[in-house]
Amino acid sequence: NNNILYAGGVSGGLFKSTNKGAFWYPVNDKQENLAVVSICQTVNGSIYYGTGEGQFSCCDNGAEFSAIIGEGIFKSTDGTTFQQLTNTKQFSTVNALAADPVSNIVYAGTEQGLYCSENDGGTWKLLKSGSCREIKVATNRTVLAYIVPFVYRSTNGTDGTSYVAGIGFNTGARTAIAISPQDPNYVYAMVAGNVTIT
Repeated sequence: NNNILYAGGVSGGLFKSTNKGAFWYPVNDKQENLAVVSICQTVNGSIYYGTGEGQFSCCDNGAEFSAIIGEGIFKSTDGTTFQQLTNTKQFSTVNALAADPVSNIVYAGTEQGLYCSENDGGTWKLLKSGSCREIKVATNRTVLAYIVPFVYRSTNGTDGTSYVAGIGFNTGARTAIAISPQDPNYVYAMVAGNVTIT
């Protein structure tokens, strides 16, 4: 339903619109944690949101850093009522969520590593350790994950041994990834900081 949209705020909770963004309302101001950082939807319609800001914010003097701690991942099958996945409470920062385009596999990027669930959030498997801050899944199911300081690529996303660091650059700075929906061979990365070209 293209009329229904969701938006999350790091310190503001989850909001929903049923008229393409003309009006927004909070979904649940009394949810266990309101530090919404990432959202995704699987092909069966379930919606997941991750809590906890792990990419930090910088004060004016540039010397002090802080984070907003979350309490894992929340899931809804009706788009309105969200339940905390208690097996994810240890994920204090869920920097990124992404869903497979043809199955109900969910990927979660945390400060502990890249995880996946193949059973609707019932269990989570660690694929690769490290600070995972971005995940994108292409239309051909290729998974790209920014795990500091490299962008890793896998054509078999649920196999942790299949992730290979891309050649070209590495960075410790915040990085966003985009994949062309027309041609998944074209991938873009935007970096907020210094890049080492290799």
